[in-house]
Amino acid sequence: MISVKLTTDCQLIKDTLSPYYDSLVYDGCPSLEDFNPDLNSLWFLLYKADQVCGVIKLDYLNFALWVCHVVIHEGYRGKGSEQWGILVSEEMKNMGATKLLAITPTEPAKRYAERVGFKYVAKLTNSIKKNGHILDQHLLELNLCR
Repeated sequence: MISVKLTTDCQLIKDTLSPYYDSLVYDGCPSLEDFNPDLNSLWFLLYKADQVCGVIKLDYLNFALWVCHVVIHEGYRGKGSEQWGILVSEEMKNMGATKLLAITPTEPAKRYAERVGFKYVAKLTNSIKKNGHILDQHLLELNLCR
């Protein structure tokens, strides 16, 4: 059984992100040692039974609009993993959010967002820097007011 749970446990968030942190962050981000989870964001831990399988972070833009960031541990990616995104979307709708945004330079993350229900909006050209390279990103949205 899968579930999601809000957390403010900074060490648990760091531990969940640590195997993937260096591959996730963009130029200018702090090292894992210097990283402090922003508790103004919402952090949902992803569970399968009692095993933590990843995290979804949501950043507040305004009361209605949030930007999400998803990290799913490698062994739990693929078929069925979109259920965590759907659960978090439902939780956000219950909290009053009306739209979620996903912004990603990677095709796998774009496809994941689409499986959750996000719709492609636009390509943001030359919009992020990673390992010294300027990359394009995909902007997707999920309307929660249906």
